[in-house]
Amino acid sequence: MSNFTYHCHTTNSDGKNTPLEMMQRAKELGFKSIGITDHFSYHPNNDDHSPWDMSTVDKAIDYWLKCYDKVQQAAAQVDIKVLFGFEVDFYKSARWRSDFEKILARCPYDYLLTSTHYLRNADESKRISIFHTGPNGTYEDELLDSFWDTTAAAVQSGYFDFIGHMDLFEHRGIAKKAYTDEKARVFELMQRVHMAAELNTGAKRHGALFYPSETFLKEMLPYDISLMVNDDAHSTEQLGTCFDEAEDLLARIGYTNRIDLAQK
Repeated sequence: MSNFTYHCHTTNSDGKNTPLEMMQRAKELGFKSIGITDHFSYHPNNDDHSPWDMSTVDKAIDYWLKCYDKVQQAAAQVDIKVLFGFEVDFYKSARWRSDFEKILARCPYDYLLTSTHYLRNADESKRISIFHTGPNGTYEDELLDSFWDTTAAAVQSGYFDFIGHMDLFEHRGIAKKAYTDEKARVFELMQRVHMAAELNTGAKRHGALFYPSETFLKEMLPYDISLMVNDDAHSTEQLGTCFDEAEDLLARIGYTNRIDLAQK
């Protein structure tokens, strides 16, 4: 069974426990390492409704550095390897990329993951949280098509080490088609740049399927993409949940290409 997680959240964003509490619990569970990845959502059109939704570069840098300091202070108090990163919402625009590179130039990190939480139009003036969608909703083709287009661009950007919950779009039941070609393009890009993915147990602990599902994993399998099991934990109780079931799934379908960021 995996003895690490590199996707979890703390009170720095929408988690229920502090970085120290998450680290201490990971140690109790026998984890050899933990990566703290709170949300990082910068965009000039953000309304700053939460500390991790920022509309200026200065605010983004300030948030990043405060989170980093809190994680480092906590890490000094526990005997477990701690990595620091963020779960980043990526945008394709040249403005966003330029601003994000300014942020990266000022801010330390061990790794970054990207997850597509929003559908958006071409100029990024309209964005819809995927968590606020459902199978009974009506969504413009441009918004729906943006999911895999955004994911492909995130892979090509070179900013990220792995992708989180890759089939969130399908889980929500809003995909208008199979997007077979679009997914294959993303898999090919990931293979080319040696970018990893995760098997996220977050939905499984609520009675749903894994992210990605078994069907999706089988589609990805021929591309030999490295995989890690993460819990997307938002509290200490969620750390390591459903890891045994995840390992059983991977063994059953023969998914053996695994990665541990602490050993990269």
